[in-house]
Amino acid sequence: MREPEYAKRIPERFGYMASLKSCDRIWFHTVSAGETISAAPVVKNLIQSELGLSVLVTTMTPSGSAMVAKIFNDSVEHSYLPYDYTFAISRFFDRVRPKMLVLMETELWPNLINEAWERDIPVICINARLSEKSAKGYGLIRPLVKKLLGQIDFVACQYEQHAERFKGLGVEEEKILALGNMKFDIDLPAEIIGQSAERKRVWGFADRPIWIAASTHDGEEAIVLDAFKLLKEHYPELVLILVPRHPIRALKVGQYFTQSGFSVCYESSKANNQVLTDIDVLIGDVMGSLVELYGLADVVLVGGSFVKVGGHNPIEPAAYGLPVIVGPQQYNFSEIMNEFEKNGGLITVFDSRELVERLIYLLGSEEQRHKMGAAALRTIEKNRGATQKLTKLLEAHVSRIVA
Repeated sequence: MREPEYAKRIPERFGYMASLKSCDRIWFHTVSAGETISAAPVVKNLIQSELGLSVLVTTMTPSGSAMVAKIFNDSVEHSYLPYDYTFAISRFFDRVRPKMLVLMETELWPNLINEAWERDIPVICINARLSEKSAKGYGLIRPLVKKLLGQIDFVACQYEQHAERFKGLGVEEEKILALGNMKFDIDLPAEIIGQSAERKRVWGFADRPIWIAASTHDGEEAIVLDAFKLLKEHYPELVLILVPRHPIRALKVGQYFTQSGFSVCYESSKANNQVLTDIDVLIGDVMGSLVELYGLADVVLVGGSFVKVGGHNPIEPAAYGLPVIVGPQQYNFSEIMNEFEKNGGLITVFDSRELVERLIYLLGSEEQRHKMGAAALRTIEKNRGATQKLTKLLEAHVSRIVA
């Protein structure tokens, strides 16, 4: 109700899908923009396979919807996933009639999965993850969760520890494998890279150092503001691109910086059509644009990591070869962040003082930025491969269905 983009296409939220053209498709649910980017290589592999598959991709968020259009154009069909009411889900299945449902990560909607099970439609979870915190929460309602997981045909986990947690909740051994994290198989589309370069040129940022604070939450902007004040003393030309996790907070966040005397511009208003030579802070308030904004930066702070949110995905900025900084709250992406930090592509800081120290050093050393960025890219390359394994897994399941 607070974010205007969510008010669009409301009928889809209740299972009305008049725009869909075909049935008997493979259905991927990818939630939001990050999951859509991760799933894209697998989806494209299946479309290009000899099986001749048509694909539907559903999302929950407008940013995910925008990313589907950006990556796939017209090669897949798309709609929002209905809310998890039985009547809406049932109507959706009647219209779509999928051959198989593929859930990205841990989208365990009870009515969705139960409806597929009752209609004898296989459900596969790919790139599934289950944090220790979530596993403990599910453990409190283990009988209900065990029934739900029993309706899933196969779970392809990111890591062995995730697989063990799923087994602890009742998933049978033969129905689960750890195949790696497909987020590492990220393939930034050429059009996104090109749009980033064009924005940097048009906005007049080409010769200015740029720090991006991405996916920030309430409580983190104060840390960013304190750091930015000190950084401007060392680097007067520094531009901060700040992207709140929830765009509805953009105006409030921008006011923090305006009240401190900084010149602020909002991406949604003037930024696309003018040179921003006098701007100190650009607030990213356009859904789905974060991946492009990463391409403008010299160094990145990934938010959700200074508050009890558990951090957000560092792979997207790392794919640009950027040094990544995060706070201490990392439980949502602990394995990924540990892998990057172990290889030298990521730094953990614990307070604003340490954040400023690291940023002063990185902004002042192109050599060190390149060194960290190269380490981040090597980490991604080292961990690639899950996509091919998942493609083979899904092709095997689809072949059995077709047969």
